[in-house]
Amino acid sequence: MLGKKRAGKAKCWHDWTDLVACSEGLIAVFMPDRADETCALNLRHLRQAFGDRA
Repeated sequence: MLGKKRAGKAKCWHDWTDLVACSEGLIAVFMPDRADETCALNLRHLRQAFGDRA
């Protein structure tokens, strides 16, 4: 519901904090375009949020 309120009619938008807030029981898969510093940072954030489920 929150995502629909943010994005407007017929759209939905969730950000990272939304995902982390409801991450209990979820498994995260990250598929980067390239292995660079941005990828490494994103992987660290994913690991912090999802632990061994990332």
